[in-house]
Amino acid sequence: MMKDWLLIAPTLCALAFAGLLPQRGVAQEFTGANLVQVDVLPGWREADGSHFAGIRIRMQPGWKTYWRTPGDGGIPPLFDLAASGNLAGFTPRLPAPVVFDVDGLRSIGYVDEVVFPLQLQTVQGDAPIQLDGALHFGVCEEVCVPVEVRLKAELTAPGQSSAMIAAALAQEPKLHAGAISCVFTPTEDGLRLRAAIAEPARPGEVAVIELADPTLWVSHAETHREGGQLIADVKIYAAHDGPVPIDRSGVRMTVLAEGTAYERRGCGG
Repeated sequence: MMKDWLLIAPTLCALAFAGLLPQRGVAQEFTGANLVQVDVLPGWREADGSHFAGIRIRMQPGWKTYWRTPGDGGIPPLFDLAASGNLAGFTPRLPAPVVFDVDGLRSIGYVDEVVFPLQLQTVQGDAPIQLDGALHFGVCEEVCVPVEVRLKAELTAPGQSSAMIAAALAQEPKLHAGAISCVFTPTEDGLRLRAAIAEPARPGEVAVIELADPTLWVSHAETHREGGQLIADVKIYAAHDGPVPIDRSGVRMTVLAEGTAYERRGCGG
């Protein structure tokens, strides 16, 4: 485990996080330094030159952080690795989250601790990656605090296997074959989507709908079953007036259930 990281004091931005921070400034009593510890797990190099590393986040007991789709309240993780050397690209491989409530809002994320695996593509497969960048995320308990963490480490080949990274990769939602049945209906202020998939029922099912276009806002899904199908109903809003363009191939439906998580991608038909 590497300690090549620097925790930067969180930026409490009233404009960016309006509604997430308390109105009387209580969040200013908290800092990232006393709420979280972040470690770079150096990981290993694959034969094709790709490298698996991990970002381990440990929080104070009861504190939570968020998945890429955080739900009604929360701050999703955002990686900025543009300053890194020998890095052609990267993909965060987030483990399956849990569903919880924060101040009556349904949120999706992780409690106490999480490892975010990173699949890194090298320019030169046998050379070290000079990891240099930042991770922006949020932590919440009774208040929510945005945090910025400096990520800086040298990731060498061949590296060594990591049980924590491997366990987090194993918890990533599994991709199931088959398209999503999608019905889009125009509304006065956007679209309504009914997404349906044929899957066996599992306890505690919660569906999450994501779109390829990050400028479109998607409500949390109302999930229920009709026969052998799992149905998710969401509302879609755009930041502009007029028609809402949808990339049907970019629709993703993730299902979180007790002991399992899976996803389907793309609308059929």
